[in-house]
Amino acid sequence: MTYLLLLIFTFLGYIVGRTGHVIGNHLKTRGLHHWVTGLLIAVAGFIFRDQLLRLGVISLGVGLFISDLKDFINLEVWGIDHVEKIKFWGID
Repeated sequence: MTYLLLLIFTFLGYIVGRTGHVIGNHLKTRGLHHWVTGLLIAVAGFIFRDQLLRLGVISLGVGLFISDLKDFINLEVWGIDHVEKIKFWGID
């Protein structure tokens, strides 16, 4: 059951990251790429004492991180993603 919850939290983080990617490109807003936010959330998860809560927060951060993996590989920290075709499912 614990693994299912962690998978759900990771998927929720991915969905939040992809939604932010689509909305951010539509609005042309400048800001931190969500791989940075995901990394910060994952690291912040270590402050919790409860193991399930800790792993849930870390999984949420990992999902955000995965949703923006391409920008991490290119070390893009701040700015707008220049995407010609906006797609929800994928890693940008």
